[in-house]
Amino acid sequence: MSAGRALGAGFALLGLVVIQVPAALATPRALSTLRSRLTAAGRAEVPVKQVVTTAGDTVRHLRGQLALELPDRVRVEDTVSGDRLTARGDGGEWLQPALKQMLILRADQARQVASVWRVLLDASDRIEERSLGQGRYVLRPRFADAPVDSVWVQVRADGLPAKMRASAGDEQWALEFGTWKFKKPRGAAAFKLSAPSDYTVLEWP
Repeated sequence: MSAGRALGAGFALLGLVVIQVPAALATPRALSTLRSRLTAAGRAEVPVKQVVTTAGDTVRHLRGQLALELPDRVRVEDTVSGDRLTARGDGGEWLQPALKQMLILRADQARQVASVWRVLLDASDRIEERSLGQGRYVLRPRFADAPVDSVWVQVRADGLPAKMRASAGDEQWALEFGTWKFKKPRGAAAFKLSAPSDYTVLEWP
C-alpha cells in the first residue's frame, strides 16, 4: 500500500483521483449543478457522513462538515474524532487531536487523500458517465492506474448530490450529503491549519 493510499484509508477519504483540466471542459451531468453554483458563489458547505468498508466489514465512520472552494481547496472536519483535514494545490494539513499531532502533506499526498472530495470540484474529459435514470449516474475513469473502479452518484430534485459511492476492489466508500449551502469564499487562509503549541508536527513520509 502506498503512503498516499494508506493516508486516504486512515481518514476515510480516498476516492477518485481527479485530473486537473481546464474548466471549459464538460462537467459530468451528475455534478454540473454543484459545479455551476459553486462557481457562482465561490464556496460550498455541506454536512457529510461516510462509511468505509473492506470485504463487507466496516472499518471507518466519518461524520462532519465539508467545505469546498475553487480551484482546489478542500476542508473536512470530523465532528466525532475532532480530526481536521485541509487540502490545496500546494499541499495540506491533517490535525489529529487524539494523537496530539499534525501531519504536513505534500501536494501529491493532499490530492490523494482528498480525491473523493476533489471530484466535486473539477471537470474532466477522462471520466465516462452513464445515466441510470431517476437522478442516478455512474462515473468511470478512462485512464490507466485509476485508484477506483467507479463512482456512483445520486442527485436530488435540485440537481445537487445526495449520495456518492466509490469502489475499488473489495473496498467501498459510501457518502451521504446533507443540505448544501453556497456562500462567499473565505480564501486560502481558511484552508490552512496550525497546530497547538503542545502538538507534534510531522511531515508525512
